[in-house]
Amino acid sequence: MGGGTPPTQVKEVGAKRTVYTVGLVVSIIAFAITAGWVLPHLGWFPPVALGAAMMAVGVVTFAYLLATGPYVFRMDEVGIHDRSGLFQAGRVSWREIAEVKVVRASGRDQVGLLLTEEARARRSGLVQELMKGLRNEVGADIVMAPEAMGPESAATHVATLDEARRGAAPGPLTSPR
Repeated sequence: MGGGTPPTQVKEVGAKRTVYTVGLVVSIIAFAITAGWVLPHLGWFPPVALGAAMMAVGVVTFAYLLATGPYVFRMDEVGIHDRSGLFQAGRVSWREIAEVKVVRASGRDQVGLLLTEEARARRSGLVQELMKGLRNEVGADIVMAPEAMGPESAATHVATLDEARRGAAPGPLTSPR
């Protein structure tokens, strides 16, 4: 770390691991019932076949979510990794974050990240347009719900992230995959 700042403490929040486990178990049971009882009795009736396919997708999805990591949010010396939803920040290195601030989105305080111009330019055209709209709407490129990061308030998370960002040593532009 630069400037004598202590290394960033690794923080992982994994509240959704239980949700993923329950989702996987329920999906397996539903698929087993459908494949073992419903399909043999009703045949490949299109709604039943579609339901079976959707349950199989559920099994694969929840298994993938469990296999790719036990956390929903991770903060370490490289940056952050937000997996709290489908359209969340993903991996963002400290060098890509220009500012961290509290923003008002969806009627409540949330954590807002403003990325550097270089970081925005590296994103796909679609993501750049989504970020532009979000920046115009709430004043940040990325918005994260505070509960995805832990039980603290948005302001507390902003202070923690900003301290880690300022103390981070120069490193890779994106977190390792």
